[in-house]
Amino acid sequence: MSIKIGGIDVTESVINSEYRISVLEKVLDLLMQRTSVPITQKEIEDIRKVSLDELGVKYPEAGIHKK
Repeated sequence: MSIKIGGIDVTESVINSEYRISVLEKVLDLLMQRTSVPITQKEIEDIRKVSLDELGVKYPEAGIHKK
């Protein structure tokens, strides 16, 4: 049984998110082993902003914003 909040299917979203995070962690670990290219704090903040903006577009009814 699914629960929907603000237009978001919570069960599907959690499973999808955990899967994607797991894949990204493994890809990042592999890339970090193969290269020594650093990432700056500014780049991390820029990535976070873009990601948050994308979630806001994907789930407009949820009122997603930075705290």
